[in-house]
Amino acid sequence: LDEIAIPDAVTEILPSTFAYCKSLETVDLGNVNKIGRDAFFGCDSLIATDCDGIVVEEGNESLILGNLEDEEK
Repeated sequence: LDEIAIPDAVTEILPSTFAYCKSLETVDLGNVNKIGRDAFFGCDSLIATDCDGIVVEEGNESLILGNLEDEEK
């Protein structure tokens, strides 16, 4: 699994949903407005492109924001 599009009916990604999906590169977040703790933990290939307006549970922000910062360099 290297790409996934979250259906528009889904508004929350639960904790650990995609944890350790090491080949996951892109996620279309659709209408997601909340990402649970460690939802993408261990997804070393993931590049997040748009997290505006999404509530990220404490402890998860470094994974998402860290990848965004790396992409901007």
